[in-house]
Amino acid sequence: MWAYTDEEIDYLSTRRGTEASAATEGADNKNVLGPLTLNILRRLRAWLDREAVRAELEKLDGRTLADLGINRGDFPAILAGTYTRTSSSDMNSTSPKQSVAAEPRGELASRTLAMPANANPSGSMFGGWIMALMDAAAAMTATRHAAGRVVTVAVSNIAFLEPVHVGDTVCCYTDVTRTGTTSVTLHVEVWVLRQGKGDRVRVTDAEFTFVAVNDNGKPQTLRRVPAMEIHPAPW
Repeated sequence: MWAYTDEEIDYLSTRRGTEASAATEGADNKNVLGPLTLNILRRLRAWLDREAVRAELEKLDGRTLADLGINRGDFPAILAGTYTRTSSSDMNSTSPKQSVAAEPRGELASRTLAMPANANPSGSMFGGWIMALMDAAAAMTATRHAAGRVVTVAVSNIAFLEPVHVGDTVCCYTDVTRTGTTSVTLHVEVWVLRQGKGDRVRVTDAEFTFVAVNDNGKPQTLRRVPAMEIHPAPW
């Protein structure tokens, strides 16, 4: 969609009509565009700018939003120009290793205890074991959302932020971010309680995409369960 630039609006508002146009438009109308038309054009330009910003914000994935220290609930304030971001010094005043997000995102999908059998020689859990937990937690949420069988087709933007140690309580949180004709994408976060106590620490997050399949393993259209019928797991 096209609209006048600020420079074009200023030019058109100040350009004097020619003798021919003056004869047509009236001697007392020396501007090509009246104040009302200029106001409409400026409002249209502002609306287009906001829509462009909105489109760019919607493209950001969960990992990028976390890195920026914002969430989707901040979008209206950002578009209105009233958003203020907490400074890094304020965030660091409570804990130097505090995560950008103070609370887990989404619903609690699984909880388990980190055991020695899944640890490397240094006592930290293998990344593959953590990914398996995330995949299982996301699959349970996606299955409820699709009201049927789903399979994992993609994992993206995975980041291991902190190690998980033997004895930590490991919790996986899931949040549905996108749905397609046959697919559903979830943001998955892993938070731990060190030795089962203290403050929760975000250690890993990623995006998991699943496709709904039928009994023959072929993709099928999501059943689109109404939101009111999707209940969090009873943990």
